[in-house]
Amino acid sequence: MAEGDRAQDCAERALAAARSLGADAAQASVLQGSGQDVLVRLGELESLEHMRDQELSVRVYYGHRSGAASSTDLRAQALRDTVEAACTIARCAEADAAQGLPERDWLAFDPVDLDQEHVWEPSVEEATGIALACEDAARAHAGIATSDGARLTTGAQTVWLANSHGFFGKHARSEHYLSCCVVGERAGVRERDAWDTAHCDPEALEAPEAVGRRAAERTLRRLGAQGLSSRAVPVLFEAPAAVSLLGHFVAAASGTALYRGASFLLDCLDKPVWADHIRLVERPCLPRRL
Repeated sequence: MAEGDRAQDCAERALAAARSLGADAAQASVLQGSGQDVLVRLGELESLEHMRDQELSVRVYYGHRSGAASSTDLRAQALRDTVEAACTIARCAEADAAQGLPERDWLAFDPVDLDQEHVWEPSVEEATGIALACEDAARAHAGIATSDGARLTTGAQTVWLANSHGFFGKHARSEHYLSCCVVGERAGVRERDAWDTAHCDPEALEAPEAVGRRAAERTLRRLGAQGLSSRAVPVLFEAPAAVSLLGHFVAAASGTALYRGASFLLDCLDKPVWADHIRLVERPCLPRRL
């Protein structure tokens, strides 16, 4: 049986078990993934890890009460036990009018292909060579005293999703990541910094030497830094920090956070929260992006 057929069979059996236990609606997802992680430090291979994951997740609804459970064991009895656990939780849960499956018309029966799956399985020797080239480029800079290492992580996963509206679909994606962190020293003072590159397509990653060089440059420019007195001035955030600020905003503006009252943006609808010159545009269907 093909991988997709096995996943669909597993999801359908979970939905059938939920129906047999009296659930009004249910959804089941099956995740399968694999990957490799290589870490080098000071010119030597420090660790090597191979990952292979699988997981069944089930959520059931009794009216507006819901419960969820998951298992890494996809055999028949484990599947039944997982569904029973979700049903037990749902029966004990408090009703919430916002709980339930999305409307059938909202489901992507014909989803857009975002071209996010670019599987890359380098050999251990190739992966180690890439990480070493990255670290060597960083350590070649004068002023770099030692290294916290360079890491290459590759992986891909597919999630199959089914629900009691008759929906079945999958989302496949890959993610590849190369990073380097080094320590600089000047006049007995040490500083560290890092740089990384990540993409779903390995061909789009920055070159190992470029990542190492950037890590060293960022570390060296920290040396000799001086403090400032307290002052009110415009602040320019570099990209990694700016992204984290956007992340905090998105989390606070999410429907779940607002509904639960767990957001600093409560009662801020139609109120400005950014400077006038800032515009945030959501474009979720750009291809070949993480």
